[in-house]
Order: sequence, then structure tokens, then C-alpha cells
Amino acid sequence: MSERNVSFAAPWNRLGLVGIAAGLLLCSACGGQQSASLDRESAALANKATTNFVLVGIDSQTTAPFLTCTTATSTTTIDSGTLAVGSTMYTAVFDGTVTQNGATAAQTYQDKGQVTVSGDTYTFRSPGVGTFTGTLTNGTLTVGDYTYCGATHTLVYQQQ
Repeated sequence: MSERNVSFAAPWNRLGLVGIAAGLLLCSACGGQQSASLDRESAALANKATTNFVLVGIDSQTTAPFLTCTTATSTTTIDSGTLAVGSTMYTAVFDGTVTQNGATAAQTYQDKGQVTVSGDTYTFRSPGVGTFTGTLTNGTLTVGDYTYCGATHTLVYQQQ
């Protein structure tokens, strides 16, 4: 008789566990959809908060190449660049070429870090470059003291 009760009780216990598991799965799926929705909303807000700039000059040079850096073994040029400034982070991308041993190849240099914006003043903190500042005036962002190729430079960007 105890065998009957065990065999009779086991399917109910199994069904109860299946019901609980199904409920947990359903709840986690709902939670997952809500999180994904919130992630999309956060990403949309972050995208709206991004300000984009295009490089228009370095050290008063307003045509490409904006910068040419020559060392004993290579020559590097910066021909174009972009800057994306979010609410707390920035990404700068510089495109150009590097010539070494007579061979020239395209090169992209990227700098990412933290940014704070107070009025028209931008303060950038780069792990590789250090801290440098910029001022936005009539859609033109002038960034001083940017270290590249062993010297500091002034970068000029136009807001897009």
C-alpha cells in the first residue's frame, strides 16, 4: 500500500514541480523582455545625448593631411577624424596613413575616455593621452593640449 501511495504521489509532485518551473520560466521571460525594452530605451536616450563632430583642422592646418609626423623609421599622416561625445564618454577616431620602408598603408587611430561638459567647456580624460580641454563656440570645438607623436596639438572640430 505504501508503494501505491508513493507511485500515486510522485506524478502529482512531478506535475507540481513542472508547474512551478513553467511559472518561473514565464516570469523570467517576462522579466527578460522588460529588461530588453529598458535597455533599448536607455540606448535610445544615450544616442540622443551623443554630439558628433568632424575634424576640420590641426594646428591651423585646415586641409588634409592635417598632421604629418615623421620619425626615423616611418611617416604618419592624419587625413580625417571624428569625435563622438556622450554624456560621460567620448570616442575620437583619426584616419590616415603610415609609410614605412617605402610601403604606405591606411591606419586608424582611436582614443576613448571620459568627458565632462560644463556649459561650453569640455574636459576629456584619456587613458593614453591624459587630460585636455576644449571650448565650443558657434558649433566649433577647439581642443587644446592633445598629445600625439611626441608633441601637443590643437584640434578643431565642427559640430554635425
